[in-house]
Amino acid sequence: MNKEKDSQVEIRGVSRIEITAIKHATEDPVKLVKVIERIIPRELRGKMVLEKQEYSGHHGNPITYYRVVFEDSDAARVLGEIMGKIEPTSLSLLRATIEQRIQGNNVLHIRLHKQYLLSGRFILWDGDESVKVTIRFRDRQSLRRMLSDKGISPTRY
Repeated sequence: MNKEKDSQVEIRGVSRIEITAIKHATEDPVKLVKVIERIIPRELRGKMVLEKQEYSGHHGNPITYYRVVFEDSDAARVLGEIMGKIEPTSLSLLRATIEQRIQGNNVLHIRLHKQYLLSGRFILWDGDESVKVTIRFRDRQSLRRMLSDKGISPTRY
């Protein structure tokens, strides 16, 4: 059996998922792309359109902003990959901090640790060295159902 397929969780009601990461001057761009690819199911990597924008930091240092977007069923598959591989301690952290991660009625924000992703581990990390994942659901009920399936019950719903 394919371990990557087995770890994927079926999720419905996702309309869009956006993955963003910042590459600082000292980081290897090849490694950062590998980190982003780890989040995306193998069968969707060929559809990945990686956008890059160059900026200058506070002291003139180069910063590159990477962005990948998937919509509809592809977005649901990416979120299924994340939720299927997220480590138990990170799932507990997600439960404890869910209120701060929901925007409006249907947007969920999570961050995953870059270095752990490189080795295939999905660990929530709200500090530097993270990849941001923004998940937009079609409606509040879809977000609520996905959270409930993972044993997460936000109080404001």
